[in-house]
Amino acid sequence: MEELKKIIIANQIEVSIPTYFEVVDKQLNVENTIREKIVENAYFKITDEDVELNFILMDEEFKSQDMAEIIQNLYNIFSRLVPGFTKIEVLRSKINGIEAAAIQYKSNALTYDLYNMYVIYNSPGKKFAVNAHCKYDESEKWQSIFFEIAESVKII
Repeated sequence: MEELKKIIIANQIEVSIPTYFEVVDKQLNVENTIREKIVENAYFKITDEDVELNFILMDEEFKSQDMAEIIQNLYNIFSRLVPGFTKIEVLRSKINGIEAAAIQYKSNALTYDLYNMYVIYNSPGKKFAVNAHCKYDESEKWQSIFFEIAESVKII
């Protein structure tokens, strides 16, 4: 990855992202999709490219602590609400001691398909997600960068 900058979200989450991502002032309306109250929502994009990052800190824990159940619940929500939702792959691991899962899927935009990666972190007392997307035909270029960003997350 290239030169990085550290981002602190709600004084609780630290993440490193490439410096070419710029902060966007608007807040995405992700609350309706995941049906949770958002504590903090940090949104970044690359100018002139359809590459975006959204860091979402929610005010409650997952209802279940079982990651398989959490993933299934998210798939149920995504399959109902995301236009053209097509599952690609789910990867599970521990990131800095926190159980995490990366849900990768394809969806439709207005004139092209998107590659989406939604990474959830299941840490006691905190519910955090990273949502990243790019044009589907550019996913090979961005996928490894998205994973490096996801793996840099630390609860502070």
